[in-house]
Amino acid sequence: QTTMLMQEEEDAASLKLTADFQKAKCLMNSEVAILFIHKRENTQEDTDEFRKTEAYVNRFSKYKEKETAKDVRALLTTHGLEEFEIAAVANLSPEHPEEAYSLVPSLKRIPEDQMQTILDSLAKHRAYD
Repeated sequence: QTTMLMQEEEDAASLKLTADFQKAKCLMNSEVAILFIHKRENTQEDTDEFRKTEAYVNRFSKYKEKETAKDVRALLTTHGLEEFEIAAVANLSPEHPEEAYSLVPSLKRIPEDQMQTILDSLAKHRAYD
């Protein structure tokens, strides 16, 4: 019964998140990759986990430049996306509203035409980065 109660309390699809997660800043892979560049410049850390994580975020980063990543976060924030949604949309890069709604169901609150505008803007950022 406790498990069932927790499932009712926490549901990412409807943005019902635990208090800790609501306060957390969700990072895009691109932002993590930028942090790894800074970390690599300022430390000699070279563990297996560090290398694997760095390789992962570099492989899946959609926005390579720091300014582009900042612009993407600002764009998504301006459109009222929550932290979880920002990271998910930026990392998954859906091309159509239906795909975005399928991947991140909480986005269904955003009208389809507005969602397409957001996705088109993200595609332009990827094209110029």
